[in-house]
Amino acid sequence: MSIAILLVGTAAGVPTEFDGKYLKAYDPTYIRPGGYDGGILGVTGDLREAMRFPNLRAALEKYRQSFGMRQDGLPNRPLTAWTVTFQEIEEVL
Repeated sequence: MSIAILLVGTAAGVPTEFDGKYLKAYDPTYIRPGGYDGGILGVTGDLREAMRFPNLRAALEKYRQSFGMRQDGLPNRPLTAWTVTFQEIEEVL
């Protein structure tokens, strides 16, 4: 069994193209060419393409992964802008 992260919707209730999709790729520390530090967020509607985590703890660590600090002095955790569900996946051999 493994865990996938489903982005339900933003915590602020603002609709995005990512809502209702599974996390496929995420790296908030990625610096794009030209120096833009927007990170990487990729999603998929196909559970088979979702990132998989060995347990809930690992999935939660990814969800809370930070990059730098916000202006208010708290850690910048971009993925926490979404309400998520941690979904158990049974592996098919």
